[in-house]
Amino acid sequence: MALGRRTKNVTAFFASVLVVAAGGWFLLAWWDHFQERNQDLVQARPFVYRNDVPFHVALLWEERVVTAPLAGKVSFPGGGTSLRVAKGDVLAVVAGPEGARRVAAPSPGYFTTLLDGQEGKWRYADLWFGERALADPGGRVTVAAGTMLAKGDPLGVFIPQPQELRAIGYVDRTPASEADMARGSVRIRRKEKDLPFPATVRVFRDLGARFKVYLTLPLFPLEFLDGRIGTFILSGEEFVGVVLPETAVVHRQGRQGVFVVQGQTVSFREVLGLPVSGRQFLVTEGLKAGEVVVARGARAKEGKVRLW
Repeated sequence: MALGRRTKNVTAFFASVLVVAAGGWFLLAWWDHFQERNQDLVQARPFVYRNDVPFHVALLWEERVVTAPLAGKVSFPGGGTSLRVAKGDVLAVVAGPEGARRVAAPSPGYFTTLLDGQEGKWRYADLWFGERALADPGGRVTVAAGTMLAKGDPLGVFIPQPQELRAIGYVDRTPASEADMARGSVRIRRKEKDLPFPATVRVFRDLGARFKVYLTLPLFPLEFLDGRIGTFILSGEEFVGVVLPETAVVHRQGRQGVFVVQGQTVSFREVLGLPVSGRQFLVTEGLKAGEVVVARGARAKEGKVRLW
């Protein structure tokens, strides 16, 4: 009797396990079928992507060192470190045992009391040849008001205006930069949200993987005097297309594509493009703005789809 009850209990246990397993299998099958039939859908949105890169250049301008006409204490009537001056404006006054002398601007321009020891040495001929990195020389000091100077000591630098601001830098070789060299200009901007402006390519050297360029910049703001290396953003190649979540793009039999929804039919379509920021994918060929695709391509299959 006990053996019979034990046998019935074992049979009932395994039957329960089979029922649970079968139920689980049917549930998973139903869930997969439900997901295949009820896909999350997204609409392709127009998008423009620029492959912008940091661009560091050595800045070149004409400058003249201003020296103390006699020994004494220097003062700067204009105040500040760097300023814009007109012809005849007093740049500095040096007062000493021999009296006081004013130093006036010979023409319109900029005047700065920042000195780095490179005055007259930071030249095109020294920077253009070779392939060395372009680095700021540093060592910048400010001649402060009240400083005691000997006759002939530098007290600042005068930069005549107007003049062309020139720059030397390196540009990585891409199809876009090759086109820039052929066109004779590159597009740069100071900050991310600024509009780009064209810089004229005076001459360039082909170094294989990159170009060395000698540019004329269309503007010369006063703040550029803060250093001899300028940092810009170089506008690279521009891509126009539509953007999708990167999960929508899959690889199938060696082809890259998305599952496009037309009516209630899902079909695989090959596309070209590239990943962009924010876990998105820019489709440049194969898809138009407004078309609908399956958001999770890895779970999609061709066939019918429920839109509700």
